[in-house]
Amino acid sequence: MDKEIIVDGDNALIKLKGRVTHHETRHFLEFGELVKDGLKHLEIDLIDVEFIDSMGVGMLIILAEHSKIYGCSMRISGVTGQVERVFNATELLEVIMWDKNLVKIECS
Repeated sequence: MDKEIIVDGDNALIKLKGRVTHHETRHFLEFGELVKDGLKHLEIDLIDVEFIDSMGVGMLIILAEHSKIYGCSMRISGVTGQVERVFNATELLEVIMWDKNLVKIECS
């Protein structure tokens, strides 16, 4: 997985690319540290993610819960293709708000 992190004040955009799997745990720990350091808004852009497994979905859920604890709103955008199918199969979309290709996890 490749990543690009853009921080602007208390907002951050994290663009992921490639495969999001159990091998990416260290990256999600880094994202959690950003939240812990005072972010108010976090967006995870998955438009360039070609594959996500159940552990990748689990890490997104853990990051959302972590964000909530620290008062940070989190949004996942760019959900298409295989990622959308996995979100549907895991019923994640029934747990969070769904708006076409934009998933929002409201943590405030």
